[in-house]
Amino acid sequence: MAAEKTEEFTKLGKAKIEILSTKRKISAKFTELGSILYDAIKEGNTEEAIKSSKVEELLKNVKTLEAELDSKEEKLEDLKKKPDSEEKIDIEDAEE
Repeated sequence: MAAEKTEEFTKLGKAKIEILSTKRKISAKFTELGSILYDAIKEGNTEEAIKSSKVEELLKNVKTLEAELDSKEEKLEDLKKKPDSEEKIDIEDAEE
């Protein structure tokens, strides 16, 4: 019984760590995006910056990370609802 509870808490902990990691990656992408846009505004190149491939890439990355975050949060909720299940959390690194 104690081993099962330990395993349950381990799964929950791993899921929470994955969520936090993904949130940090999203935050880093927004920081990079903000820096690019700040520099563009300062230089008066806002339209060029918005259409740049770097900005498009960052936006695409954020969208992908947000989808991963949603999935990981759903998995965490499933684990909370079914604490005794054998469901495994798919732990994957988001591409940067």
